[in-house]
Amino acid sequence: MIDRSYLPFQSARDYQDRKMAKWMGFFLSEHTNSLDQDRKTIDITSDLSLSEKYLLLGQAYSQQLPVWLSIFQDNQMSEIEGRISEIQPKQFQVKINNYYRTFPMASLIRIEMEEENRNHDETSV
Repeated sequence: MIDRSYLPFQSARDYQDRKMAKWMGFFLSEHTNSLDQDRKTIDITSDLSLSEKYLLLGQAYSQQLPVWLSIFQDNQMSEIEGRISEIQPKQFQVKINNYYRTFPMASLIRIEMEEENRNHDETSV
């Protein structure tokens, strides 16, 4: 306890420092903000291995099936519909309407083919 008997005002002499309690409000708000940011974090890792990506892309390419792709590029998730026009070891190309786009293999998060969607629709009826 600190001796404050020399202070002229009674309120100053009786003051008790709350120590950490005075910082607790700041800590709690910062902690809450941090937890909110953690909850908003989206897991963008792909469940597909590299060999599964090659297999699915190869099937879509050889059968020229329309595909729906989830691509994570430039910190944004994009949903793309098109046809696979080229597959290379580190990248693949998609024909979207009348133009072509090339994506790195690592940016592919999810791939769905029309055949899968048709089967899903038939089983859900």
